[in-house]
Amino acid sequence: MKIIPSILAAKLSNLANQIKQRKITYVHFDVMDGHFVPEISFGSFLAREFEIELPEVKLDVHLMVTNTQDQIPFFLGLKNVSRILIHFEGNFHHLRLLRQIRNGGKQAGIAINPETNPESIQSILDYVDAVCVMSVTPGYSGQSFIPGTKSKIKKLAEYRTTFGFKYSIIVDGGITNQLIGDLSKIGADEFIMGSQFFND
Repeated sequence: MKIIPSILAAKLSNLANQIKQRKITYVHFDVMDGHFVPEISFGSFLAREFEIELPEVKLDVHLMVTNTQDQIPFFLGLKNVSRILIHFEGNFHHLRLLRQIRNGGKQAGIAINPETNPESIQSILDYVDAVCVMSVTPGYSGQSFIPGTKSKIKKLAEYRTTFGFKYSIIVDGGITNQLIGDLSKIGADEFIMGSQFFND
């Protein structure tokens, strides 16, 4: 079980201090373009700042963007990027993008929105290191967990057992301490925690 703090919920004006005070070494880094999702967050420029100012902190990059193929090369060039998650929705040639990420020395993951069923990504699960199940509508911090997410986690855990896939299951959105216990029992491995982590 792994908890990954999402800096989308942090106070960006005091981000470095928050990370240092909490001794955080791995963060979820949401890249939003105002097109794939309504809001605009941050991108490769801030990621480069992390590499310079906080080199010990690894980034779990979540690309919630329309032009995924254009963004990937920027993050492949950064040593502090550990994993890159792309969305199933809005992207074509998923295998090409996933192979590009792996060939660039990073772990590759696929993320699915609340409306997307696990069956949609079954054919590419052998090419991913992680599946990120969005348990809220992507784009905003502070939303409540969608209960229907549990059935997706169970299905992905079932696929892993049945077909021998090696991916980890990530849950992103509305995560609380109580939910972590419940979701880990049905197969979830990693939890993206934003508001509750930084507001505690």
